[in-house]
Amino acid sequence: MVQDITVMLDKDESEIAAIKQQMPRATILLCTFHVIKNFKTKINELVIPADQKTELSSGQSTPPIYEYFFNNWLEDKGMWAHHKRRHLLTLSNNTNNRIESENAKLKRIMDTT
Repeated sequence: MVQDITVMLDKDESEIAAIKQQMPRATILLCTFHVIKNFKTKINELVIPADQKTELSSGQSTPPIYEYFFNNWLEDKGMWAHHKRRHLLTLSNNTNNRIESENAKLKRIMDTT
């Protein structure tokens, strides 16, 4: 009996592609912690020239963060939007922090041996 599985990942395109290839029935979710972290990092990287700020404030152009969002996140909303994952068994876990914590513990043990 083949069971559907849910996989929680960072937004690493190569990991996503590998999971889709090897486990085509898997549901891929993005770690909420990493989604927020990536989005905040991008916001902090944006440099908006003074003339563009005037255009933005007058509504004459699209803010760069909108372009970033539309180009990088909107298409994948099923992977990160919580309302899209309500029907999935996640045990109320929306991050991969638990497994990362266990990996860190294992690494500490391995490094001391």
